[in-house]
Amino acid sequence: MYKETVLPRVLEQVVNCKDDLAQYYLMDCIIQVFPDEYHLQTLETLLGACPQLQPTVDVKTVLSRLMDRLSNYAASSADVLPEFLQVEAFSKLSNAIGKVIEAQLDMPAVGAITLYVSLLTFTLRVHPDRLDHVDQVLGACVKKLSNIPKLEDSRAMKQVVALLSAPLEKYNDIVTALTLSNYPRVMDHLDIGTNKLMAMVIIQSIMKNNSCISTADKVEVLFELIKGLIKDIDGADVDELDEEDFKEEQNSVARLIHMLYNDEPEEMLKIICIVRKHTMVGGPKRLPFTVSSLVFSALRAANGCDIEHVAYEFFTQAFLLYEEEIADSKAQVTAIHLIIGTLQRMNVFGVENRDTLTHKATGYSARLLKKADQCRAVYACSHLFWVDDQDGIKDGERVLLCLKRALRIANAAQQMANVARGSGGPVSLFVEILNKYIYFFEKGNKQITSSAIQGLIELINTEMQSDSTNPDSVADAFLASTLRYIQFQKQKGGVMGEKFESIKL
Repeated sequence: MYKETVLPRVLEQVVNCKDDLAQYYLMDCIIQVFPDEYHLQTLETLLGACPQLQPTVDVKTVLSRLMDRLSNYAASSADVLPEFLQVEAFSKLSNAIGKVIEAQLDMPAVGAITLYVSLLTFTLRVHPDRLDHVDQVLGACVKKLSNIPKLEDSRAMKQVVALLSAPLEKYNDIVTALTLSNYPRVMDHLDIGTNKLMAMVIIQSIMKNNSCISTADKVEVLFELIKGLIKDIDGADVDELDEEDFKEEQNSVARLIHMLYNDEPEEMLKIICIVRKHTMVGGPKRLPFTVSSLVFSALRAANGCDIEHVAYEFFTQAFLLYEEEIADSKAQVTAIHLIIGTLQRMNVFGVENRDTLTHKATGYSARLLKKADQCRAVYACSHLFWVDDQDGIKDGERVLLCLKRALRIANAAQQMANVARGSGGPVSLFVEILNKYIYFFEKGNKQITSSAIQGLIELINTEMQSDSTNPDSVADAFLASTLRYIQFQKQKGGVMGEKFESIKL
């Protein structure tokens, strides 16, 4: 009765009343009052009335509310989904939206895009497996945007961002979005600022979901999507960017590069080449952020593929750059710690090559400008000789040599402070070294004994009680925390408790 009599007569009255406010109100009443299943079974009739309404009626809101109701109905139970397929709901809604936009020539861009957002939300809920439907909606939006010389309406921009964000939120997987041919075409219609904003949303989605992009073709599409971040777009002035925003953007791109990986050497090489192609046009302000990530990515690939000579050449060039190009002392500290950290994770080297590289790393560490920097870099080198994994190197003697060398440097720093200022420097370096001793002691390095830790604790206490030592609340708190940790290990019992038992606090 509703389908054959009630709805047709009601719609006839709505269309014939010719009053835009009344038409809007009555259409909204129909949508809100009658049950969802009624709307689904009479969808064609209901949608057929929309193009016949007065041009001034807010049809986009009417249709959006209808699609929202149907979307919620679909989400309420999986049992109703076959009904949507049976009545071809997506096709009918898509056709109706096209007719409405075509009929209302003066409909603003924001109105049309809002309709596409609602349709996309509908299809993502009802047909999440139909990527062709998703791409069709994006394609229809591209067609509409192509008729607009330049999209300047901020509200329309927000709706485009909502349209592009919907697949990311639904699938939690950028790889799915990368298969949509119209996705980048929609992004091309964003202004420079919004394009970069959307690029950041894409990167954040990848990071949040820990997505790994593992094929060269997907990487190519991805870097086309985020091109606003990796190179200057016509009309953009990189010098006008806020410095903090610029750093955040480039650090995001750098982190993204680490998410691109494939175990197959040939495919990984293609990925690296694509990333290199895109990042190298970034200009001098961007390259310091992106090149290092690209190098580390290549090193990881060489490490994983057991290409020792390639990895060795990377380190050779890194040391060469360190020697010839880095003059600033702070930059040297950062660089040497990067080298140490990267070398520590490499398992591709044979004994001879690894010894050569570790010798260089420890040598450069000991020649940094400031004693404190020397000390920290040298004790960081201890990790080059003790890698805590199944096949990792475990050379306890060389670990101990590094820590003893760091202690000598810390002593020298203390003496220099005493000569220069008539009082000793802070003992924080000694406490840092103590923590390294404890770390390797726990890891089972037999060269690090409880008596060595005991002696270091006594040395620190002596230094802190010395009249020549400046009070340092940070070092005091650090030492107190370290001693509490030792006490905790002693009280824990078991094997670890026995190891720490002989240490007197």
